[in-house]
Amino acid sequence: MKKKSRWNPKYAIVCLILFAVIGFIVYYMVSGNQKQGKEGGSGDRTEKKLRTEALGDMKDGELIDYEKNGSLKLDNYIGIKATVTPTKQEVYEAILENVKKKKVSISGEERVKKGDWVLMDYEGEIGGQKMDELEETDIVIQVGAGDLFNADFERKLTGLSVGQEYFFDVSFPENYFDLDVAGQTVKFTVTISRKFNEMFVKPLTDNKYQKEEDYFAYIREKEKAENVDALGDMIWDDFLEKCKVLKYPKGSKEQAFKDLKRQYKGVADMSGSSYEDIIMELGMTEDDVKDLAKDEVKGRMVAKTIAVKENLVLSEEQYRQYLMDEVSPSDDEELSLEDLEKRYEKDNSVYPRDDMLIRFVKEFVGKQAKQK
Repeated sequence: MKKKSRWNPKYAIVCLILFAVIGFIVYYMVSGNQKQGKEGGSGDRTEKKLRTEALGDMKDGELIDYEKNGSLKLDNYIGIKATVTPTKQEVYEAILENVKKKKVSISGEERVKKGDWVLMDYEGEIGGQKMDELEETDIVIQVGAGDLFNADFERKLTGLSVGQEYFFDVSFPENYFDLDVAGQTVKFTVTISRKFNEMFVKPLTDNKYQKEEDYFAYIREKEKAENVDALGDMIWDDFLEKCKVLKYPKGSKEQAFKDLKRQYKGVADMSGSSYEDIIMELGMTEDDVKDLAKDEVKGRMVAKTIAVKENLVLSEEQYRQYLMDEVSPSDDEELSLEDLEKRYEKDNSVYPRDDMLIRFVKEFVGKQAKQK
């Protein structure tokens, strides 16, 4: 509940000045609108046009078969082969995420043993110099399985206490495959934040499962079902890469670049940084942003083309729901469709219908895929 503000007399003069300024602004705006009214309300129409249409030849919501008009070469999108069964590594990553969320702890079982699956952070330095390629956060390995560096490194993980920071040296042979560390001694800083073995099954599942293999099978099926639901997203980027744009709609790349740049500037403003600093932190240049803009246009062209070929129709109800998912208004907000579009355009792009169509088409492509 909001607190009621109290009136303080010392603010009276300031308020009077504010009222005067506001009155002047209102008068100026009304006068301006009256002049525009004589010209047919062109200002309002222009504002609405900028909100609902992309600049250039690509119009938001307009369906075009770009392959038919010679602008696009589609790759096959029916029956794409996709792996939905998670790997052993992916299953244990999901399990350890559950351990992390529930903060499961068993007295006397907080030291790492060979065979344990652990969630860990590490960083390495050579000659006092930290190496970016020797740093990872929240990685999952099975201790002793030979998944990380060499046997000496994994031996030194056994016996460590969960949640504590450790320092140890590991020497790499001259013939080590990674030339960055071959023949070097690396000083590692390691923290194992979580571990999992059969002792954790009962408390983690509230006694629903007794054995590790049973819980593993449950999580594997759960992850598989989630992969099936997200199959369109999983295969979309690889499919898109195989499609080829022969000609971009006029002005579409420029508009997509403006949209992306506005997004990065928004992130920069929230962090008290600049657009240039943000893309530098992401390891990008402005040319990289322009390449991303081209990919954005390509995705819209592909989605529009598939929608035409397959007679796909995004209903207004589904369109609204997709926008709700993207905008995520608070529970007490009642936003009209136009409000949702405005907010999406402000924070994302001037192509709300096209972008929601991409999601719709992704789901279609995912349903046509061959699962394995």
